[in-house]
Amino acid sequence: LRDSFALSFNDFLDGIAHGRDPEASGVEGLFDLSAAFGICESATVGHPVSVDEVLSGGVAVYQADIDRHYGLDSGA
Repeated sequence: LRDSFALSFNDFLDGIAHGRDPEASGVEGLFDLSAAFGICESATVGHPVSVDEVLSGGVAVYQADIDRHYGLDSGA
């Protein structure tokens, strides 16, 4: 295998088969997504946003529109 997605998926399946965590854990994925969402939040609010602010929900202006769209806001 040479495709990075296929390699990652193969590692995930191998981890299931052998009872081990994949090389890229769910926690790592959470932090990676939080960094990407931090970029979107920062562009929306006009100042730097940390990964911790995204993880805690302290800054969620960009995310709020998405949540409202899917009926996930607290007022739905």
